Amino acid sequence: MNQTQPKLGNGSYIPPNKRNNSEGSEVSPQKKTAVEITSGVGRIDIGGRKNVEPVVDMKKIKENKQKSPFVKLQPRVLTEPKGLPNENEEKPTVSQEIRRQIPENSRNSRNIRDNYSNSASSMKNTKTGEFSLKDFSEISHPYIDSHCHVDMIYNRLKCSFDDGLSKWMSNYQQSFNQYFIGCIPNFIEPHLFVNTKLTKDDYDMSWIIKELESNPLYLGATYGCHPHQVKSWADQEVFWDTLEILLPHKRSKCIAVGECGIDLNKCDSPLDQQRYAFRRQIQLAFKYDKALVIHCRSGPNRDAESECLQILEEELNRPGQHRYLRIHRHCYTENWENAKKWIETCPNIVFGYTPAVFNFTGRQLDAIRNIPMDRIILETDAPYFVPSMCKDVLPRINLPGTAATVALQIAKYKNIPVDEVMRHALLNTRRIYSL
Repeated sequence: MNQTQPKLGNGSYIPPNKRNNSEGSEVSPQKKTAVEITSGVGRIDIGGRKNVEPVVDMKKIKENKQKSPFVKLQPRVLTEPKGLPNENEEKPTVSQEIRRQIPENSRNSRNIRDNYSNSASSMKNTKTGEFSLKDFSEISHPYIDSHCHVDMIYNRLKCSFDDGLSKWMSNYQQSFNQYFIGCIPNFIEPHLFVNTKLTKDDYDMSWIIKELESNPLYLGATYGCHPHQVKSWADQEVFWDTLEILLPHKRSKCIAVGECGIDLNKCDSPLDQQRYAFRRQIQLAFKYDKALVIHCRSGPNRDAESECLQILEEELNRPGQHRYLRIHRHCYTENWENAKKWIETCPNIVFGYTPAVFNFTGRQLDAIRNIPMDRIILETDAPYFVPSMCKDVLPRINLPGTAATVALQIAKYKNIPVDEVMRHALLNTRRIYSL
């Protein structure tokens, strides 16, 4: 692995000649820095101990496949890796940590409008309708970036192995408002966290765990299969088995499934496979009581919105399930009429807005005006959507700290104070992700 400009991968793969051939055998004895949880079809590095016995009966998995399209794996008994705090030791929860960082006078709506006396003049002074870096730096309410991709940021910046959020915050301080209190990275390319012979050059679960544990501002993570990846992974049971291990495991910090959904715009994955993968990820969100992050993108004369809503209508009304699955409709760019359909189908939904809002027109802006504030959250989708007001303090790409820029545009078109947008967005993010 190149020490100066490595790409993710090559850090954890165990060559076949270092393993025993038996499916239930132990890993060949050698010193390792990360544990290998053996599922019978692949290994996942979680960190801490060695030589974990496989606990999955592959014969029963094959029998289950014939009976049902949703594979029910046998319960796994995972021994807690070394180095984790004692569960009985009193440590502040994520919720307590967030609350500790929120100023007392920002925890309710009282006097918010009085504290925002300069909002109108601030907007009038912006040139050609654009906001400035000064407007961003003066935002004074805690916020969370609810959706970003730190693995893609890492690769695009050609980082060294020890780089990550902490170093980005140090190198690009002005792109992180002082009230930034955390982010939720989404891992949506299975080759990074699913260990097979085909992913040996990319697989690096140990890097994910190292990065997530390197900074408390990683409030949680999501794992899933983006529609663009479905063609390669929908029929790979090793992917589904891996999710069954990662979703309940503490050190994966998993708080949601996804992003997943339907993409009909320049996507090579067949629609039938996209539908299948979307359904299974919805079922996993129910099974492990996780939030669901949805990607939905229509193409020319192809309606992904109706496809997603039909699948959700069927899955949420399936016997034993319910309509109140916690849903984050990621990167919303559609109109108000469409948003009403989502709210009717999924009563417990929030809409994530990115810096793409600065390019909105017409019916997109009408959606911002009409969607209730208790259904809006902020996201960057970094490394994408660089906000122009921050371009001089960012690298070539976007970073999680700029999520607050979105609140400026939402406040403008809702004609409310920025602090009110920030307050609602924070509460909504915590509610949907149970932070």
